[in-house]
Amino acid sequence: MITVTILQFLESLAEPELKYQRIMHQVKEYIRQKKLPLYLQDKLIFYYEYRYQGNFFKENVIFDTLSSHLNQEILFHSSQGLIDTMILHNLPRNVLGDLINLMKPVIYLAGDIIYKASTDSDCMYFIASGAVVLITFSGREICHLHDGDHFGEAGMVHPDRRRAESVIALEVCELLRLHRRDFKRLFAKGSEFYHSLEHIARERSQKIKKLNEEHERN
Repeated sequence: MITVTILQFLESLAEPELKYQRIMHQVKEYIRQKKLPLYLQDKLIFYYEYRYQGNFFKENVIFDTLSSHLNQEILFHSSQGLIDTMILHNLPRNVLGDLINLMKPVIYLAGDIIYKASTDSDCMYFIASGAVVLITFSGREICHLHDGDHFGEAGMVHPDRRRAESVIALEVCELLRLHRRDFKRLFAKGSEFYHSLEHIARERSQKIKKLNEEHERN
């Protein structure tokens, strides 16, 4: 009986790694079936290796077994770098918890286009880790953004406008995406956070306009 229990315990320890190996096998089968070129093969394999770090587990299954308080404590801990940023620092703890819960984690690899200028602006992004470059429609570099920064905020406060800039990942980026419908659920139009985003969006828009005008003159 003790031997069986020990074997079951050892199997449970190995299970995340075995699941990861099965996923990677499926990825390689997919690559073979689609006859992807070498650069896409490497990119896809790197994505999954980075995403799962050699182990696979279902985070939502783990979260479902925890109390709401413990879930929130874990979320606050894993998002500490963002919480300490100026734009989020003064939000009430309950609002901050709701905001973090509504954000969707996404990963972009170096060279990936996160979004293009002139496309619909229905979400904004917070950078958990990595670096991106913002580029105007005319191809002028606006700025580089890093851990704790955010972009795409104009889509939250000006839903009728299209993107004024393109954003490209300079390295592997872990981002948190906030959709406009979730933003509207949390923040009223006259709230302090809404006005902060309005101010940031206005400043960035003015900078983009200036760069485009300089490009036209040259």
